[in-house]
Amino acid sequence: MHPAHIFSSSGGDGTWAVADGLAIGQIETRTKGQKSVSNSEELAIDIATGKVVWSTTLGTGKTPPRNKDAVPAVDHGVIYTGSPVTHREYAINVSNGRILWTTPLKVGMKAAPTIVRNTVIQPTGNGNLFTLDRANGKVIHVANLHQGGYGPQNGVALGKTFFIGTNSGYLQAIPLQKLGVDD
Repeated sequence: MHPAHIFSSSGGDGTWAVADGLAIGQIETRTKGQKSVSNSEELAIDIATGKVVWSTTLGTGKTPPRNKDAVPAVDHGVIYTGSPVTHREYAINVSNGRILWTTPLKVGMKAAPTIVRNTVIQPTGNGNLFTLDRANGKVIHVANLHQGGYGPQNGVALGKTFFIGTNSGYLQAIPLQKLGVDD
C-alpha cells in the first residue's frame, strides 16, 4: 500500500500502533507546488486487507528535518498523537478518524505520548514535557529538566515514575507528581 502524495520516508519514520484490527500511523504528504511545507496525515489501515479505512489531514506546516512523523498511543478507542508538522497534540476517534480535540503546543514532537490515568504526557523536541487532560486536551502542566530534547524515543510510566531518555544521552526518572499527574 502506498498512500497518494506520501513524502520522503514518512511512512516508515514512526512506529505504527495497532487497535481494533487497524494499523494506525502518521505520514507526511506533499502536493505539486509544495516545497518546504508538507501536510500531516493520520491513517488507519485494515490489517487484514491492507486498505485505508480512514485518513484524516491534521494540517500543513514546515517540513521537519528527519524522523518526520509522530508515534501514536491508543487507549479506549482514542488515538493520542502529536504532529511535528503542525506542532499540535490530537485526540482522534480510532473507528472513524474524527478529531476529538486538538491543542497547540507550538513545538515539534515525535515521541508517542504516554497515557497515565486521566492525563497524556507528550515529550517534545525542545525538552518540554506537556501534561494534558486526556478528556479535553487542556494543558495541565509543563516541565523541562534542561537535559535535552526528546526525539523519537518514547517514555513509560511505572508506579509513580515517568522514565524517558533524551537526545543528549540522559535517562530521566521523573516523579509523576512533578509532571502534574495526581496520585
